[in-house]
Amino acid sequence: MATSRAYGYPEEEPNQPIQQPRPRIKAASCRIIVAYGGQFDLGRILQCLNYRISGAAIDVTSNGRELVDKVREGEYSLILTSGHLDELNGFDAIAQIRDFNLVTPIYTIGHVGMQEKAYQSGANGHIVKANLQWHLGEIVESILG
Repeated sequence: MATSRAYGYPEEEPNQPIQQPRPRIKAASCRIIVAYGGQFDLGRILQCLNYRISGAAIDVTSNGRELVDKVREGEYSLILTSGHLDELNGFDAIAQIRDFNLVTPIYTIGHVGMQEKAYQSGANGHIVKANLQWHLGEIVESILG
């Protein structure tokens, strides 16, 4: 299957049946925290999560210190963060979280050049903003599905 260069979505190939949307994942016992500063991208992230899963509790913050505190206090199935947060940047927040939590999957969301910094801070992976819907859907399915 070919991939569209502009968005990273699979292109339909001639004479292939159209893929039906995957069913939503029922994740009533799951908690996700999203730490993101930009309102536009935060809306896209939440829209993608709500499209793929149903019943999960989703906490939101734009503050890196609050992210660390919430993860320390609660049990999350998935942590999503950007590098640019108030008070404490996302990469430093990840490093602090990894001091007490090595289990919960953490993914950063940002530009192409941020992958190395994400891995160095302790993230499990990086989602490029241009491919947000496609990659976030795959990650949610692999972790919560």
